[in-house]
Amino acid sequence: PETSLRLAMALIDLAAIPRESPVLDFGCALGYLVKALRLLFRDAYGVDHSEWAVANADPMVRDYIRVVHEGYTWPFEHIAFHTVIAKDVLEHLTREQVEIVLLRLRRMSQQLVVIVPLGDGEKFFVPYMEEEPDHALRQPTFWWRERLEAARWVPQVVTHRLEGIKDQWSHYQNGHAILYAR
Repeated sequence: PETSLRLAMALIDLAAIPRESPVLDFGCALGYLVKALRLLFRDAYGVDHSEWAVANADPMVRDYIRVVHEGYTWPFEHIAFHTVIAKDVLEHLTREQVEIVLLRLRRMSQQLVVIVPLGDGEKFFVPYMEEEPDHALRQPTFWWRERLEAARWVPQVVTHRLEGIKDQWSHYQNGHAILYAR
């Protein structure tokens, strides 16, 4: 719980997310970040591809998270999100899927926060990230920035370290990218 609250507060500060503002956690898994954002008075929702994760989410957030599959209608499309957060999710997609998702998120939100592990195209800079079998993209910061810009996002902050985000990996220089775009 402490990690999720620290993360939520860091994201609120980074993206200046006002109280009661709709926020989407794209790739929410069990909904920990959704719960933390709601505890901090944000109107948070989440989507994930894992039916198991959504079915086993915290009861406090089950009504606010949904399963989403590629090619199907997305839930919550009627909501104009202030911010979308894509943390630890885009590296699981193909290059083509990243482009499609970033364009779709552009239509859904005013701003976007992306948090991804970084690599050199072949390997991650944080060795532990190699243990996740479905990680598909091991790209450097500039690659992610180019993908955002191609989808008409304008990066406002591009950094590798922000207190409250990925603190457990802070000893790896440039292990993750944190990109805030509008």
